[in-house]
Amino acid sequence: MKKLYVLASSVLVFSAVLIFAPDAKSNQSGAASNYSGVNSSLGTCARSGCHSGGINTGPGSISITGDIPVLGYVGGQTYQVTVTVTSGGSNGNAFGFAVSSAKTGTSTISGTFNNTDNSAQPRSGGQYATHTLAGTNNGGNTASKSYVLSWTAPAAGTGPITIYAAGNSANGNGNTSGDNIYRTSLDITEDVTTVSLDESMAAFVSVFPNPASGQVVIDHTLASDWNLKVVSLSGKVMHAQQVTGGKYILDVTSYPAGMYLLQIEAAGKTSVKKIVVQ
Repeated sequence: MKKLYVLASSVLVFSAVLIFAPDAKSNQSGAASNYSGVNSSLGTCARSGCHSGGINTGPGSISITGDIPVLGYVGGQTYQVTVTVTSGGSNGNAFGFAVSSAKTGTSTISGTFNNTDNSAQPRSGGQYATHTLAGTNNGGNTASKSYVLSWTAPAAGTGPITIYAAGNSANGNGNTSGDNIYRTSLDITEDVTTVSLDESMAAFVSVFPNPASGQVVIDHTLASDWNLKVVSLSGKVMHAQQVTGGKYILDVTSYPAGMYLLQIEAAGKTSVKKIVVQ
């Protein structure tokens, strides 16, 4: 009977068969460690001779979707996250995946995963999730495989998070060649409007015009010295400025169209305003 072999590095690397007996118990029903791409210090399976070929070179793909609001997660809340591995018409005899989340720009795990059915399972207390043995089979569907999980966001104030996922569309040829390995990531921001904001200060801050396409005037009538940070919904800091004076003119002509958050801090108190760039 064929078994699933999993060994990887900064990506999750699967084979349709187990070829090294010593790891049989730990690897036949999921990744033995967190090989989602979150930790670049893990060695690559390609270098170790476990698999041939590169990453994201096959005709398929991997994607991360979910119901996390566009304004970002709320600390401690649970959301649905779906990882889908697509074969692109090549392989698809078996599928597998790993997913984890970390503070953006670091490998510090933040947030926990749990399974919603028997195709996926949490590992290391939910620090990452991977396929089960049953989850490698897709009932004859060789086109794609989706894994649905629940994700509990980290505590409020953690900041932007990146979800990492890697997967395999395996050919089941009994050796290490020909499997297609894919990886991706998804940046999500935190809904800072829920984080210890001083609503009384917000009344003294005005932003206009809104929506805008050129310049935005930010008028702070309560404080003469304050800090401004402009953050995209993906968590990217677009602009940071220490302001002296009650009024600041922000140039948004180079910003992609969309919604942005203005974080305004003065005397240890924070207010958040939303602007739309057209």
